[in-house]
Amino acid sequence: MKLHILYKTTCLVNGRVHIGIYRTDDIFWGTPHFTDEHIGLAKEMVADLKKYGRNAFIVEAIRAFPTEEEAVKVYQNFKHLDTYRPAPYVRTEELRQHYSKIFSNGGSPRIGKKHDESAKKAIAEARRRIRWVHKGNEERTIDRNDPLPEGWTYGRSKALREKVSQGMMKTNIKSTANITTTQS
Repeated sequence: MKLHILYKTTCLVNGRVHIGIYRTDDIFWGTPHFTDEHIGLAKEMVADLKKYGRNAFIVEAIRAFPTEEEAVKVYQNFKHLDTYRPAPYVRTEELRQHYSKIFSNGGSPRIGKKHDESAKKAIAEARRRIRWVHKGNEERTIDRNDPLPEGWTYGRSKALREKVSQGMMKTNIKSTANITTTQS
């Protein structure tokens, strides 16, 4: 099943943020160990990606939706957070066919594939080896055995927890091996 994931990509070097919607069947997309390389298409962000490298970006799934229409509705509430020039989100049938052609010719190594049980176990084990840390509104993951960086605190940021508890932002990651979809 294809999910339409509302996501946030943050450049850790300059703090700029990109908000977008991505269609994928990778249930782990937007978590620290997803395999799909997509992190956004904003022109200025792609330039920063070339300048700083992939490790300078963190991608977070905000919410997953079963349909694009639902994702676009909620996207409207988040698009003001985009500090890269947001491209208008319009997906025409011509554009769909264009991308379909690209992906059907090997454009993505995950198209049509599912994780087998050993891969799922490896992903779950990798997730058990990490922990969230935050410093102000900045968040990242570190290895569970690494010392806490100076000035950082264990766990997710209080601001994010408050947004989630107020219902302004809902995550759909129910466990380390499952993303469920919600209705808006």
